[in-house]
Amino acid sequence: MTITVNLMQDLEQSVRRAARRAGVTPDAYVADVLRRHLQAETPMLPASESALLQQINIGLSEREWQRYHQLRNRLADETLTPDEQVELLDLTDRIETANVQRVAALIQLAEIRNTSVDALIDQLGIRPAAYA
Repeated sequence: MTITVNLMQDLEQSVRRAARRAGVTPDAYVADVLRRHLQAETPMLPASESALLQQINIGLSEREWQRYHQLRNRLADETLTPDEQVELLDLTDRIETANVQRVAALIQLAEIRNTSVDALIDQLGIRPAAYA
């Protein structure tokens, strides 16, 4: 991408001098300064919060969720085979285990951030769907 920036003459001269001292072109110098500035502005999460957010996001793949819903429909239709029942139980156990881990991570993260779990869920935008 190309961006053209019009600089006042004194600023342009300062950029050219700084680029010469750094041994790079003025374009490369400006790009590097911008990159470092933007990285400094990007908030970095502490490792503990990052790890908890990863635990909160762990779950089944889209393919596994599709299979789970397919098996649930077969259960409701009373067409589930014994092998499918075992598969459904395994998927259900995995979902429940992931949910327990997710809730534990939510509690820990809420404590770190000194907020409630409910407020944290709203902040993260992960409110579960309401079922009628």
